[in-house]
Amino acid sequence: MYVCLSLFLNKITLIKVMIRSIMITLFRVMMRSIMFTIFGVMIRSIMITLFRVIIRSIMITLFEVMIRSIMIMLFRVMI
Repeated sequence: MYVCLSLFLNKITLIKVMIRSIMITLFRVMMRSIMFTIFGVMIRSIMITLFRVIIRSIMITLFEVMIRSIMIMLFRVMI
């Protein structure tokens, strides 16, 4: 009777340990995937913002240069 009870308790302990290790592994995997997702979204938004700022500044600079050259040409023609 005692042997059967100890085997049963050992099986229960083994099952508890297995369930605990599975839960810890799942939690680690979930946390890793959540962190990678958050990190990926942050990097993507930062890259998009930087790209927009760079493109906007380049376009403004080109537009200013074009307007300046057109104004200089018109001013020379007027003179």
